[in-house]
Amino acid sequence: MDNPILTLELLNPENEVQVKQIQRDDVPDEFAEEVADTIELAKYGNENHLRGHCYCMKYGENYIGILLIGEAIEDEADPAELKGTGYFRIMGFVLDRNYRGQGLGSKALELALREIYEEYGKVPILLECHKDNVRAADFYTRLGFRNTKILNHEDYFFIKD
Repeated sequence: MDNPILTLELLNPENEVQVKQIQRDDVPDEFAEEVADTIELAKYGNENHLRGHCYCMKYGENYIGILLIGEAIEDEADPAELKGTGYFRIMGFVLDRNYRGQGLGSKALELALREIYEEYGKVPILLECHKDNVRAADFYTRLGFRNTKILNHEDYFFIKD
């Protein structure tokens, strides 16, 4: 039997229905966006001509996750070092609970970042991670994100330069 391959597809009406079936009910709402919210953010970005992409993660024939990386709309709470730099933001990253712990999230994020950098240049990437989500903080640190230790309510800002 062949090993499935992880691929990324851009979000579209056909795969949107399948991506909405991702199982993530074990993740507290404050730790990650709902899939439907991520899709709405992606649509907002498209409608407002913001650069970036919403990727659907596909493992073999199964849709296993969603990842939205897009041009940031500056917020006064964002780290000062990013202001005016044209940075991007990870606004949604959800992996189906049945596929975690296999390195698929790391691979998907690496593939997505490679595509973003190829298309838009080596832009800084910002994300927010809940202060109590230790597993996610460790995950992002392993992938080269730096915890700024700056809190935005309950979330720490992480930056990949």
